[in-house]
Amino acid sequence: MKIVDYLKDDAIIIGLKSRSKKKVIEEIITHLVRKKIVHPKLKKEMIKIILKREALGSTGIGQGVALPHARSPKLKNVILAFANSKEGVEFNSLDNEPVFIFFLLLFPDSKKDLSKTHEGLEILSKLAKLLKDRFFRKALMEARDVQDVKRIIEDEESG
Repeated sequence: MKIVDYLKDDAIIIGLKSRSKKKVIEEIITHLVRKKIVHPKLKKEMIKIILKREALGSTGIGQGVALPHARSPKLKNVILAFANSKEGVEFNSLDNEPVFIFFLLLFPDSKKDLSKTHEGLEILSKLAKLLKDRFFRKALMEARDVQDVKRIIEDEESG
């Protein structure tokens, strides 16, 4: 499993404009709707389920990283988005530091087919491992375009 295989070019945002947790989540989901990755009818629900998950405990895992994620029975496939922020966002992170790197993950929640749910959880786990590397985090923070992001992730996964 390679993270880069799940990350579509259109699901990458360089330089988020939002400065709050709620606004960042809305900005990323709105972008995914605009790029036809998330169906417009699901926009409000996807924002709601991610915020509901955040209410359980922040997905700001520390060291400038957040992994907002949620499951929905209305999804058929895993959706992964990346965004970075030059200024940082207050995200109630575990270390109380601002977040600069976001990987937003939406995945199916199906009682009939658990494989997609497991796939989403595997991606989350792999991201958490990759993001332990401070050089990887710094490179993603400084990424200037879609190709930069893809190259940085590919290099980390093959290294």
